[in-house]
Amino acid sequence: SFKIMPDGAINVPYAGVVSVIGLTIKEAKAKINQLLAGNGYNTLRTGQSQLTISLKEVRSVDVTVVGGKIPGRYTIPAIASPYHVLHLAGGPAAKGSYRNIRLVRNGAQVATIDLYELLVNGTKHDDIRLEDGDVIFIPTYEARVTLAGEFKRPRTFELLGEESLQDLLTYSGGFTEQAYKGKVYLERISSVGFVSHVVGASEFSTFLPQNGDFIFADTLNDRFLNRISITGGVQIPGYYGVSEGLTLEGLIALAGGYREDAAQSQAVIARRDLLGLWSYRGATTMGQIMQEGDSVIVGLSTQYDALRKISVSGEGNASVEFNYGEGLTLANAITLAGGFTDFADQTSIEVGRMGQSGYQLSRHSLDEAASFNLQPGDVVSVKKVRNYRLAPVVYLSGEVNQEGGYALNSRNESLQSVLKRAGGLTEFADPYGAMVLRTSAIQIQQKDAGEDEQQSKIEPEYKVDTIAILPRHLSKSTSPFILKDGDQILLPEKKLTVAVQGAVFNPGRVSYLANKSFRYYLNMGGGSGSSSNPRKAYVVYPNGRAQQSRHFGFIVLKRPKVVPGCTIIVPEKDQTSGFTLDPQVAAVYTGVLSAISTATIGIITLLRP
Repeated sequence: SFKIMPDGAINVPYAGVVSVIGLTIKEAKAKINQLLAGNGYNTLRTGQSQLTISLKEVRSVDVTVVGGKIPGRYTIPAIASPYHVLHLAGGPAAKGSYRNIRLVRNGAQVATIDLYELLVNGTKHDDIRLEDGDVIFIPTYEARVTLAGEFKRPRTFELLGEESLQDLLTYSGGFTEQAYKGKVYLERISSVGFVSHVVGASEFSTFLPQNGDFIFADTLNDRFLNRISITGGVQIPGYYGVSEGLTLEGLIALAGGYREDAAQSQAVIARRDLLGLWSYRGATTMGQIMQEGDSVIVGLSTQYDALRKISVSGEGNASVEFNYGEGLTLANAITLAGGFTDFADQTSIEVGRMGQSGYQLSRHSLDEAASFNLQPGDVVSVKKVRNYRLAPVVYLSGEVNQEGGYALNSRNESLQSVLKRAGGLTEFADPYGAMVLRTSAIQIQQKDAGEDEQQSKIEPEYKVDTIAILPRHLSKSTSPFILKDGDQILLPEKKLTVAVQGAVFNPGRVSYLANKSFRYYLNMGGGSGSSSNPRKAYVVYPNGRAQQSRHFGFIVLKRPKVVPGCTIIVPEKDQTSGFTLDPQVAAVYTGVLSAISTATIGIITLLRP
């Protein structure tokens, strides 16, 4: 290990004092190797021995950056280059020069750095040595030009001296593949505005851009020269290049020939002229010469075979549509539809067929279906048996003598009739709690992703309605409640309490006592408060049915009947509107007062002397 003295010298045994100041590692190694080889180390000269030099410690120097994005003083290793310091400073500021960066030492400029050499060519000058107290000064730029459009690097570039447009193309990486390379458009700042120029490709090397110039490279137009296309019944449809003398036959050969399902006689050539007008001609001969822009369409045989489908709908297990094939019988079509449903009328299968004189219908039994051949476009419809349906069933549960399912003996059988068949209600049944749960289907249109409105599906959904049953429906045949298939009749047990809820002082449940009035139960709840509206009190019966009090103005005419298990609800007054009089009641009061006034005036008139 040797310490380099302040004067840059080291004392190497058998070599003497060696000055390494300002040398690179490679240069110092060569110098020491030469001195040792001349002072006894002959094996270094012959190559039998090798000399290696490395830096163990590096001293630091202070360098100041002016004009950078992060200007300031930086302490760096002495072996660092100006590029390291510029990186630490974030490069030149927004208006700083990239091409005239100056290294100042003791007040004198000792080097100039052009960053374009690194950014454009990838070369840099690492031999520029930094010393303690150096200043890297970045002045403002002198000239900038903006490139836009189809350049590989469309951005702003700095000019240095008399650089040409060709030099700018080099800095930008040149034109893109889609650029029109024959000219560029240029806007230049004049004393009063902007001036437009066009610079041709022949002037790129001699044209000198100026500060503030804006240069734009255009894109090639979207027209394809020398192109034709072929689609339809060929093996490889697509675009092709037209060559001199290319015929329709040659184009079809380039496209791999005809497909097996091609309608060769139905080819059409679409041609567009320079004005954009289209013309069409049939491909009558294979020797027709193709022109630039021609489009050849070769038809498919399936496009000319009308009504190649067979459809089956109705009481087949699936409504389907499938392709027609030779030998397809009516029985085959039923099989492809998954057979019949339980409601299908197998004795009358309808087939619709389009004939020369119009649409014709024929009916066939299942026995005849195997021998009846279908034709393309036939529509098979399987009808439903008129009176065939599963027996409707209802279900009784709760306080009835015989719970379970009961088949209805007719479509109009009443609840009272079914209860009679079930042995009637038990002594614990609550006639005010009877209810029916009825399920009904509703149609919901569901649209699948990617389908249009014509392809949306109608999917059934179901809802359950709760129907409150009046007590008279359970016993009086003169007021029948007609049951439906699937109805569930619930007959709950009688409750021996009455609930009082709402705006009362003591809401809760009390024991039911026969022949007690509505007011009795209201008082059992502590009576109504000042914020209550007892005139509008109502009763909710065990099956959910509600009945309100009947009143005329402030006079209550009739209260609902109180039964075991019901709930009396006293609502609160409307606190927002204050006192209001119902318009109908007000009209009655007005009429009565008017009549009284008229009668009074008449009596006074008669009694007047």
